[in-house]
Amino acid sequence: MRTWIATLLAAVAWAGVAHASGGGHEAAESGPPYDKIALHAFNLLVLLGVLAWYLRGTLRDALKNRALGIKRAIDEANAMRKDARERFDELERKLDGFEAELAAMRKDAERAAAAERETILARARADAEHVERTAEQAIRDETARARAALRRDAARLSIELARKRLVAQVGEGDDRRLAQDFLTAVRGGEVADG
Repeated sequence: MRTWIATLLAAVAWAGVAHASGGGHEAAESGPPYDKIALHAFNLLVLLGVLAWYLRGTLRDALKNRALGIKRAIDEANAMRKDARERFDELERKLDGFEAELAAMRKDAERAAAAERETILARARADAEHVERTAEQAIRDETARARAALRRDAARLSIELARKRLVAQVGEGDDRRLAQDFLTAVRGGEVADG
């Protein structure tokens, strides 16, 4: 039956094409040939109808596949958009966390720097106190040594001065009498000890 309908439609279309190509010898009319336009339109409609009828399953399948492809593309785009949104949200959370972590690290660094500064200042104060104590001790030691040296020098000079006075004031007779008194005192001490 399909073959019979196809043959009939092909014949009608062929006749329309032959008629439109100038198969008739009609006189030219003065205006647009509405009858020829209508015949061509009818032929076109018949041709399109035949094509639609023959291709209705194929067209339906093609349109259905196209619709499914579009739906699949939309679903994939939605999934990709959702995935991108999730990654964006995750990056936002990480960035917020990073900023908070950076602020915490900055505060920790400031605290550590303040603690280090206090440690350095305490060490510097202790070192300064140690240097001051050491310097004071060195001053005391040097002062004591200088005093002892001065005492030695003063004693030596006093003895030298006293000797020079004694030599100048004590004569030869005084010298003998002092030696005699010394010997007597030494002998008297030996007798007392013995």
